[in-house]
Amino acid sequence: MVIEQDTHRERQTREMERPFAKDAPKDTLAALLTATHRDQLALCRSLEAIADSLPSHVDRAACLNAARALGPLISRAHDLEERLVFPAIEARHAISASIERLKYEHMEDVCFSEELHDALMAYGRGSPRPAPDAFGYMLRGFFEGLRRHIAFEQEIIVPLLEEDT
Repeated sequence: MVIEQDTHRERQTREMERPFAKDAPKDTLAALLTATHRDQLALCRSLEAIADSLPSHVDRAACLNAARALGPLISRAHDLEERLVFPAIEARHAISASIERLKYEHMEDVCFSEELHDALMAYGRGSPRPAPDAFGYMLRGFFEGLRRHIAFEQEIIVPLLEEDT
């Protein structure tokens, strides 16, 4: 059973690391972005479950799985948005200030996700550092910010992509 899970995890990681085609049609950009959002929201749910389990019921395997998924998923989402989605939107709509804010949030997400990765790995290995209250704060800060980012894109960006098809 463990071998099957590792194979599934490896397959998921490879899928998350696969680059997007530069010439993706606009009608698929909305679908790609929505699918990426689903993956990110699933990660947010996992992170929230970890935060809710603190301080004494932490699932170490869940921490390790979240840590392994975090970097590739964030990188893949940012790649999709910055290489394909944002240029497609900016070509037809005057919302460059909003796009710049989203790009800035990407930089913050990368920095925050690196620190969160290290903390998740530490907890996954049985070394609860940082302290549970700080770790919970890190987790909640990350997934709440990511959920706000996704909500904005679902309310504003996805409809603009669908409008352009």
